[in-house]
Amino acid sequence: MCALVLVSLDYRYGKQLIALPLLLLSMITCGWLEDLNMLPFWLSSMFNLRATRFASDMSYGVYLFHGFFISACGVLIAGNPPLLILSPGGRTLAMFAFVSIGAYLTASVVHKLVELPGIKLGKDIIRRFAPAAPASIINAVAQE
Repeated sequence: MCALVLVSLDYRYGKQLIALPLLLLSMITCGWLEDLNMLPFWLSSMFNLRATRFASDMSYGVYLFHGFFISACGVLIAGNPPLLILSPGGRTLAMFAFVSIGAYLTASVVHKLVELPGIKLGKDIIRRFAPAAPASIINAVAQE
């Protein structure tokens, strides 16, 4: 609710003033329906697609690394005359492809080499220092 209020108070969003709160409200509603096991099957199926889970697992890494790839792409385009003659839409499409591929590949490597071992280490530490902790707590911490 706080996020809805804060987004609604910022008038710089213009047309997004309606879209952002509606998107946030729909996300909250989907989470609530999922918690009650009342989410429509087609929507639940879409959320559980392999591609959706992959994108979800990679989202933080993509967030961390996409800026580097945007900068690198800008340098590549600025220093390469054949790319400069592309239409603005063509350059945008090329940048989107370059950033998406680079950020997802990097995020995938970081997920495999850093995040998953970190999750395993966290589980091991919890099991070692809190052996009486219920499995639900260990799993909840591991999912974060």
